[in-house]
Amino acid sequence: MLRATAPGIALALIACAAPEPPPETRDRRAPIAWGPEDRPEILLDDAMETRHAMLPAQGEAARIPWAGSYWPTHLDSLNDRWAGPESRSPAEKYAEAFDRPGLPDQISAAYGIDSLPDATPCTEDSACDAAKGETCARRRGASEGRCIETWFGICHAWGPAAVVEAEPRRAVVRDGVEFRINDIKALVTLSYDEGLPQKVMALRCDKTAAGEGGVAYDAFGRPVEADAGCADTNAGSFHIVITNLLGLRAEALVEDRTYDYEVWNQPIRGYRITRDEAVDAAQANALVGAPAEAPYRFNAEAVAFRHVEMDLQYIFESHQGEDGHLADHIDDYTGTDRYAYVLELDGEGRIIGGEWVGDSKRNHPDFLWRPIVKEDTEVARRRDRLATVTGAVAENAWADLGRWDVVAGERVHVAMKGDGDADLYVRFGSRPWLSRHDCRPVLTGTEETCTLVVPEGQTRVFAYARGFAPASSYTVDVDVERADTGIRWRVVRAILEESLRVPETPPPPEPSMATMMGRVEAREWRHFGPFSVGSGPLEATLQTLDATGDADLYVRAGAAPTADDFDCRPWAGGQAAETCRVEGAEVYVAVYGYQATAFQLALAWLPPPEDAPPPVEPPPGPQVVSLEGAVEKDAWRRYGPFQVTGGELRAAITGLTGDVDLYVRRGEPPTADAHDCRPWLEGPADETCALTGEGQFYVGVLGYEAGAYRLELRYTGRAR
Repeated sequence: MLRATAPGIALALIACAAPEPPPETRDRRAPIAWGPEDRPEILLDDAMETRHAMLPAQGEAARIPWAGSYWPTHLDSLNDRWAGPESRSPAEKYAEAFDRPGLPDQISAAYGIDSLPDATPCTEDSACDAAKGETCARRRGASEGRCIETWFGICHAWGPAAVVEAEPRRAVVRDGVEFRINDIKALVTLSYDEGLPQKVMALRCDKTAAGEGGVAYDAFGRPVEADAGCADTNAGSFHIVITNLLGLRAEALVEDRTYDYEVWNQPIRGYRITRDEAVDAAQANALVGAPAEAPYRFNAEAVAFRHVEMDLQYIFESHQGEDGHLADHIDDYTGTDRYAYVLELDGEGRIIGGEWVGDSKRNHPDFLWRPIVKEDTEVARRRDRLATVTGAVAENAWADLGRWDVVAGERVHVAMKGDGDADLYVRFGSRPWLSRHDCRPVLTGTEETCTLVVPEGQTRVFAYARGFAPASSYTVDVDVERADTGIRWRVVRAILEESLRVPETPPPPEPSMATMMGRVEAREWRHFGPFSVGSGPLEATLQTLDATGDADLYVRAGAAPTADDFDCRPWAGGQAAETCRVEGAEVYVAVYGYQATAFQLALAWLPPPEDAPPPVEPPPGPQVVSLEGAVEKDAWRRYGPFQVTGGELRAAITGLTGDVDLYVRRGEPPTADAHDCRPWLEGPADETCALTGEGQFYVGVLGYEAGAYRLELRYTGRAR
């Protein structure tokens, strides 16, 4: 199906998928080398390589096209609720996010069910032509519909979009509306329906599978002789284009994969030549179906011949309801066609033509094409009727059809039909004349159309008809597409770019490491921490350094370890190294002197990220701390601070040997002259302090004489 196109758009061919037409209905192309419509220079440049020996045997696009839907017309194009009946369609989402209330109807009128008002009305599939692949297509909520062939769609837009644009990677939210990956693909695809200059090699054949019709079109949608269009792509041109673009340049392109009037635009991914053999003229004649005797029948300039078979890989459509970034599974959406042909070479080994052979005479690409540069366009705009004018005009006479106010950027459609032969003239700013006009189709008959974008500075458009036949009658419809009512490419492009931006993953935090050297006396504790840990465990390794010493490692998450409460306690004994791995937001480490010794403590852990919330402190509760230690004469051992949140702190020391004294002070470590409690009992006596209030409390032990002790603290607060 060929749809009317805007100026500057080479082709707008509705299609997708690959039915196999009956072989007996296909005509072999005429015995000619490539001509002006299928010469390889159309898709390549002067730097193209035509020497057969220099062309690679395989190639693939550097960026493989992505799989997507062709948004079938019978499913109402972008109005399809592909994610389920309770979801919203891509058109509905765009309408809500960007205040386009009429967009679903505009989509249907331009691309969906309402775009075919002359199709056969229906209520059931049985009313439609099954042989043509028709189905009864109904808009959502409608009881009646139209018979529409299921291959109609916009794969002429999906093909180049998949070649040019990167595949969306993640969902994007706009004004509270989530556009999933398949929604973004839909918007990108539809945007590629307009504003895409193209290079097209070969013509389009418009024959039906039954051989009817036969209208062909050139790259600008003009009808040409049927036999020329249905000759399809020359095999030599095909070989040069595929091996240059995919083999030498790693660039993708698009093909019409079917021979007849159905157009199935598929992005081409790569190729591999599986046979490339020299044959003589007689063998070449036999391959292409001519009498075997020389000379070669099809190209008098050819002096050498190659029998070639090529596997051509193309991307086919994803399932309508399929969502996600499909690049990792693109092989599942890759099809392969095998083509066979004879290449015709000149005396320097350059390819100068070719002929399809075997089944490839019927089954080979209709045409090949490449998109150029995507322009900023707006598709599916609201279309308003400005006027309908009827009348008649005599030969060489002018008929004033009217003039209408317009706005720069709007698109004006002036469509004329009728009897006889009248010519349409359209011009901005003033009335058109024979030599002064902005559009003048010059077609036989009265059916002519002008589609023009209103230039900057222009506010009025004029239309006239001039009679070419003795008498002509006409009906002229004048429509205008209003700006800022449809889907804008720059908006879609911004959504696509955001979808492609994968959030940066912050680098993993550098591990924190600490090594402490110290000494612990027999029955003495040394406490370290707490250490704030991110992911993974804190690893602690204790090494006893004295040959006769013995230090023990204790590790606990959430609170300081004690002899009775810990998460890890290796208890290796002697000089053996001890290692603990403990997970937790806050980890505490302690060294206990089973025998007096010097030690080395090595710690390693991953700190939390800089933006991580601070660890939640546990609520205050009853706390018990039990410590053992020893102190020399006139030496101090100090502990704390201990955070007391209510009630009292009760400290008790039990003298094991010698004479040690207990000191307690609020706010700062105690000294001999500054303290809040100091029982001062002689000998290895028990001493107790009880202080009420809140805040930080410190405890000290002074050796009046050298001695060993056990210290026990009880308070309400948070663990140290």
